[in-house]
Amino acid sequence: MGINPRKLIAAGATALLVGASTILIAAPASAADNYVDDSQLTAPETNPYPAGWFQGNVATPGGAYVSGLSGLEVTGAIQVLNGIEGTWPAGTGLDPSAPGFADPGITLASGAASFQIPVFTTPSTGPGAPGYTTLYADAAGIASDTWYTSWAIGGGAGAGGYDAGDSAPLADLVAVMDPDYQVLAFGFNVVDGDSATVISLEWAGDTYWFLPAAPTATVSPTSLTVSEFATSGVTATFTGFVPNEDVDISFASSSSGGLIATVPADASGVVTVAVPSTLTVAAGETYTVAAEGLTSLVYTSTTFTVTADAAALPATGADTAGPLALGGTLLVAGLAFVLAMQLRRKRAAA
Repeated sequence: MGINPRKLIAAGATALLVGASTILIAAPASAADNYVDDSQLTAPETNPYPAGWFQGNVATPGGAYVSGLSGLEVTGAIQVLNGIEGTWPAGTGLDPSAPGFADPGITLASGAASFQIPVFTTPSTGPGAPGYTTLYADAAGIASDTWYTSWAIGGGAGAGGYDAGDSAPLADLVAVMDPDYQVLAFGFNVVDGDSATVISLEWAGDTYWFLPAAPTATVSPTSLTVSEFATSGVTATFTGFVPNEDVDISFASSSSGGLIATVPADASGVVTVAVPSTLTVAAGETYTVAAEGLTSLVYTSTTFTVTADAAALPATGADTAGPLALGGTLLVAGLAFVLAMQLRRKRAAA
C-alpha cells in the first residue's frame, strides 16, 4: 500500500527540518497504475471465468454501482472480479513468505467491502465444485493477516484443514491446499444490505484505481532565483484526490526533505498550496513538491529549480588616477616632440 508520512512541520514553518533520515518524497512503489470505470465491469460470470473485469454471481442479485469522484460507489450485493485463470502460474501468488507474492489490498473511501481471491485448491471442474473456494478479507483483515475461506479446504477442520467460514493467516490457508493450487481471479465483494465506495485494489504490485483520472501536479514558477523564492515562494496545484480528503504536502531536494503541511482537497479533489518562502533553498538545486492523499493513497509530485541571483556589475570610475596620469604624460610628451621638430626645421632653414 502507499506510504503515509506523518506530520513533521506545520504549514508556515520558518525552517525545514532536513537530514539524510527524513527524505519523504519517494513515491509509493507500484508496478503500474490502471484506471477502471463502471463501463468496464459489465461482463457476466462464465465458466471458466472470462479474462478481465466481470460481474461475479452473488446470492442476492440486484446491487448497483456507478463511478464517482471518490471511487466506485456500490450499493447492495455486488462482486467485481478480474479473471486471470490460465495466466497466473500454478502454485504461486498467495504465500506471503514466497517470491512473487501478489500483495492484495483494498482501499475504501467509505463503507464495507472485502478483497476476494477465487482459487482452485485442487483439480476441479468449476466454481462451487469440490476443490474451489474464495479467500477473502477486508482492509483490516489484510492488515492483521486474517483471511476467511468460503468453502472447506484441506479436507475441513476434521482433517487438519479449514471449514467454510474459518479464518487464519493467508499462509496457513495456502499450506493446506495442493502445491499446484490455481488463482482464478481477484476483486472485491459487497454483501447485501451494505454499501461501499471503493477507491482502489492492489494485486501483484499493480494498482487498479476506480477514480476518474490519473493525478496531475504543476508548480509556478518552474524556475526562479534564490531571492525570488525568498520573496514569493512557489505555488503547487495537484488534482486526482478524493474530494475533501486530507493530503500530505512534502518538500525536498535531492538529499533531504520533510512534510510542510496537511491540507484538505476541495470538492473536486484539487489541492492548491503555497510553499512557504521562509524555507531555505540553494542555488543550483532542483526541489520536489509532492502530495499524497491520506484516504486514497494517491501520490503525485512536481519539481522546480532555483538559480543564483544575478552577480553585481563591476564598479565604473573606481580607479582612474593611474590611466589619467599616464594619458597626461603621453600628451605632454607628444607636444614636446612636435615643438622639437619645428625648432629643428627653423634652424635648418636659417
